[in-house]
Amino acid sequence: MNAERSTQPETQPGTEPATEPVSEPVTEPVSGPVSGPVSEPAAEPDNDLNTGSDGATGSEPLREPSDAELLAQLIGAAGGAPRRFVLAARDDEDTPTVFRWGLELPDGAYLVSPDGAAIGCCSSARSALDLFDRVCVLDLLWLDPP
Repeated sequence: MNAERSTQPETQPGTEPATEPVSEPVTEPVSGPVSGPVSEPAAEPDNDLNTGSDGATGSEPLREPSDAELLAQLIGAAGGAPRRFVLAARDDEDTPTVFRWGLELPDGAYLVSPDGAAIGCCSSARSALDLFDRVCVLDLLWLDPP
């Protein structure tokens, strides 16, 4: 866009300029579309998201593993699933009460009292039974299958 600007010589107060005002073109930067050849963007490379295990592309994307498959992988990686157990105490009338709740993992067993005030760990649920069976008569009951 071209604009015209008037330039006038400096005059002293009370006098008229001796010449006519001169107009000079002023150039400003051009903004907007620029004409010329436009190149197409480069095609994106294939990624592994739409390829099968053999590397062939297919119309089906890879599927997510099911919860059962994911759980089986996690259990295998951990060396086994945790198992819940209870150490049950019997009083004089053979009425069972919970002495400790427990969770056995591949690397040890963790126990907590019913009120949550006491916690402990042993190498296994069986070793916890052997330890606490000295205090009172206890039974080891598994809540989860092996």
